Amino acid sequence: KDSEKIGVLLWSLFIICFLCNMCAGLISTLMSVYLPPVVQALTGQTNAEELSTISAYIQSLYISGWAVGGFFLGFISDKIGRVKALALSVALFGVFTLLISFSPSWEYVVLLRLASGLSVGGILVITPMLLFEIWPKKSRAVMIGIDSIGFPVGIFSSGLVTLLVGSWRDAFLIGLLPLALAVFGLFILRESDH
Repeated sequence: KDSEKIGVLLWSLFIICFLCNMCAGLISTLMSVYLPPVVQALTGQTNAEELSTISAYIQSLYISGWAVGGFFLGFISDKIGRVKALALSVALFGVFTLLISFSPSWEYVVLLRLASGLSVGGILVITPMLLFEIWPKKSRAVMIGIDSIGFPVGIFSSGLVTLLVGSWRDAFLIGLLPLALAVFGLFILRESDH
């Protein structure tokens, strides 16, 4: 009975970590796919140079957020626990993504993407740490490797969203998915003993 319960907890942990990485990949790529219509709609510009400059701000600050977020949220997870930090990261990038749907200007999109990048950076650091600390040593490396595949699966999934959702404002409502995942994970996962 105890070994079955531990097995269920381990697999729940793995699935949630994988889905967190998948959501991170999905939302990371979603802006790239919808970037031209987002910038054009929010600026009213058709000047290619202006659109390119604004697009560069949106994308580069998002990537910069990854590095900073991974660094700081790694430390935060040492203080408040991996599960809480993971839930916080996933919830925040869900909220920031959701808010993009309601952005009145490209400046808001830049700030929201920066904040999303900070949160995604945390996910990319916390999920392997959590798996490393909880998963049995025998298959740990394999599971962490499989977990990292979640990000490219999310990238692939963004194409499916694009195929199914025409409006960029509707597409960014996908932020509800990581929000639900954060709440679910907070109640299901147990903290690492480390």
